[in-house]
Amino acid sequence: VSSYGRQVSRSLPVVPGGLYRVKVWSINGQQISSKPKEATYRAKSSVPTKPRHLTITRVCKDDVELNWIPPREPNGELHYIIRYGSNTTNTTSNLTYYNLTGLVNGTTYNITVMAVNSAGSNTSDVMEYTHKPRIHNTIAPTPTTTSTNGDLTVIIVAPILLLLLIIIIGVSITFICACIIHKRKSKEKQLNMQQQEEGQWRTEYNYYTDNETEETTANQPQTLVEENNYHDIDDDDVMR
Repeated sequence: VSSYGRQVSRSLPVVPGGLYRVKVWSINGQQISSKPKEATYRAKSSVPTKPRHLTITRVCKDDVELNWIPPREPNGELHYIIRYGSNTTNTTSNLTYYNLTGLVNGTTYNITVMAVNSAGSNTSDVMEYTHKPRIHNTIAPTPTTTSTNGDLTVIIVAPILLLLLIIIIGVSITFICACIIHKRKSKEKQLNMQQQEEGQWRTEYNYYTDNETEETTANQPQTLVEENNYHDIDDDDVMR
């Protein structure tokens, strides 16, 4: 910047709330620099835009976890203040989650998150939340005499019924196997008897066949002899 002995001002783009270190040199026509002047400056802040998208991500017996998205334009260093019901909590940090404690089951809370910087604050939209904890995850059911007796009855009766079922199945399988074996043995016995009767019949048939053959063989020569004798006698008679 050429000043020629005049006071000079120059605008520089800065981020609201940003901290800057500024150095200034003076240079003459012979390019000789003087010792630089140095100053630290924090840019003026403007209020942040509001936090966005408040959500509950974890529900327990009497507490929840609240999450949100930071402002689009923080305009400086931030911390957050949370209000729910009559409670106000200053987080003193720029973290975008916080655990809300001391909640009562069935109670409705209006929850807001306020973003705060050096210039001021801006508050999120209100989120209405009714606390309904997951009882089965956090509170154990109180046992009663009736339920305990019922459980004991189930524990005692169930194995007995299972044992009876196993016995019935085993007896049924044994009976079926015995019937199959008996049927097979009966068939084998009947087949053996048929084979024996057939063998006996064949033996008797062969016996009678052999006897008839022997008788026929024995009778044939006698007949021939008788016939020869008969013819011989006739011849003699004729010659006589």
